[in-house]
Amino acid sequence: MINIIPSNILRFLTLILFQVLILNNSNLTPLNITPFVFILFILLLPFETPKWLLLILAFIMGIILDIFSDELGKFSFSLVLVAFLRPSVLNLLSSRDGYRKKTLPNLQDYGWKWFLKYSIILIAIHNVSFYFLEAFQLKYLYVTLFKIILNTFFTTLIIYLIQSFMVRNRHA
Repeated sequence: MINIIPSNILRFLTLILFQVLILNNSNLTPLNITPFVFILFILLLPFETPKWLLLILAFIMGIILDIFSDELGKFSFSLVLVAFLRPSVLNLLSSRDGYRKKTLPNLQDYGWKWFLKYSIILIAIHNVSFYFLEAFQLKYLYVTLFKIILNTFFTTLIIYLIQSFMVRNRHA
């Protein structure tokens, strides 16, 4: 269990650097859609992570991303919302018996169907809050909804590919 701390610190730093240095400097569409892969950090935290720690970690990551992306709190708010709702989403997706001990909420332990449902829900929550904060008016409702759908798709695809790569490397 103690080896989870260094791996999560490494994941935290790697995802922030990947987001800030690579993804924030690439635009996949004319609407400047940038996948938010950093959400993977919150997604992969252990089931037993206390809610207060989830909120603090999400806030710290969000503040760092806000500073480097010049976003004025949008990342902080959206990530804290995801961290706040994560336990409810996990309860919604759990079986009657709950989750197996010594497992993580990832593709390897729970399979692609469960992982896609889990990640799409939380990524969509993040994107809805982020893009509605960005637009801050209903005048751009259709453009905002299109951005949410497109970004949720791209972010989920990249996160799924990263998870598949990690699973494949563990078995190699």
